[in-house]
Amino acid sequence: MGLILDTSVLIARERRGLPIEHVILSASALGESELGLSTVSVLELTHGIYRARSEELKDRRRVYSQRAFDARSCFIHSRLRSRSLQVELRASRRRAES
Repeated sequence: MGLILDTSVLIARERRGLPIEHVILSASALGESELGLSTVSVLELTHGIYRARSEELKDRRRVYSQRAFDARSCFIHSRLRSRSLQVELRASRRRAES
C-alpha cells in the first residue's frame, strides 16, 4: 500500500529546514513503501515558489520541491510536471502584468 503526501506536511518540513529525506524516512518508519504526490500538491508547491518574497526563499523552495519531485520513492507522472510548468508560465505572466 502507498501513502499520498499532503502539501501541508511538505511545507511544514521545508519551513523547519528538514530535508525531503526526513519525510521519506518518517513514512518508511510507518511501514509505507510507496509515496506519492497528488496533482494538487505539485501545483501548490510550484505556486509557493513563485509567491516567495525573496530570491533566496524562491531558490530554497525550488530546490526542496524539485527534490520532492525527484525522490526515488515518489512517483509523479510526466503530466504533472507539465501542469507545474503551466503554473509557472501563468505566474510569470501575472508578474509581468503587475
